[in-house]
Amino acid sequence: MASKAPDSACIPLCDDCHKAQHSSGWMTFEKLLPLGDAVALSSVYWTEWPGRSAWERELAANPAPQRGRAA
Repeated sequence: MASKAPDSACIPLCDDCHKAQHSSGWMTFEKLLPLGDAVALSSVYWTEWPGRSAWERELAANPAPQRGRAA
């Protein structure tokens, strides 16, 4: 069963960085990130993201149905 990381744990990457992450492996790629730590970087990005409040309001107003649950 596939799982998805929470949005607060994601780091936006350009195409080149995404390809580099896949070709070099996560541990090598993570060392090249600002702060050298993906968890710390995602936390900073999530806290500083200017659109977060609006996104959270929209999500609260229009929750998506959860997959795999009976209606």
